Amino acid sequence: MLAAGKGHGETNKKRVAMYVTKVLGGLGLNLDQKAKTYADNYLKYIFLLNNHHYILKSLQRSGLIKLVECAKENVEQQYEDIILEQKRQYSKSSGRLASMHLVESVLQNLEKQYEDLIEEQKTNYRTSWSKVLTNILEVHKPVSSQRATPEIGGKLKDRDRQNIKDKFKGFNNAFEEIYQIQKLYAIPDMDLRKSLIEDNKNYILPPYKLFREKYASVQFTKNPDKYIKYTIDEVTNMMDKFFDASA
Repeated sequence: MLAAGKGHGETNKKRVAMYVTKVLGGLGLNLDQKAKTYADNYLKYIFLLNNHHYILKSLQRSGLIKLVECAKENVEQQYEDIILEQKRQYSKSSGRLASMHLVESVLQNLEKQYEDLIEEQKTNYRTSWSKVLTNILEVHKPVSSQRATPEIGGKLKDRDRQNIKDKFKGFNNAFEEIYQIQKLYAIPDMDLRKSLIEDNKNYILPPYKLFREKYASVQFTKNPDKYIKYTIDEVTNMMDKFFDASA
């Protein structure tokens, strides 16, 4: 009787594990399709980030991750059947479905897979800063350090002054635009919100600080406040308001 009871319990665990993986596979496909409806690509990444993070935390709190991983060897054939079915469905659709990777790698490590999905969406989201960075990374420097120093290079040429103005103006406009948009994005989980804000600061503040310090003392305009609009602290404070519509 004891052996039979133990066997019955193991069977139930396998069934629950199988059910959970089917639900996760279907949920991944649904999230992918929902994300495609967003006109704003970066909001799409935030949507996926929020949901993948929520799913991971829910699986961790409930203990379902351990249950699935304990039973995964016993349900390998069922997983392979699911993968084949999802591939058939995928072949009928257009575009890349990120959830296919979830279904195929669930046998390896469910928790790691969701962590990878979260990092992938963070990387995708980071591209929203490309317009901001274009103006301050100085791949094409508006003026060399020597020419920007009056005692070494003398008076700036009109072209150099205009290039510096354009860079500051470009940064200001791009940063104000992303601020107005992304302060309305919502990330309900406080830890995730703080993490992404900190990532943004580490990504933007160092190059902006270098750029600002390089030209703050350069006489490229009679109205420096018109172009050097934001201090480092002001940019930091504005970033702190991202992802919180109530801020």
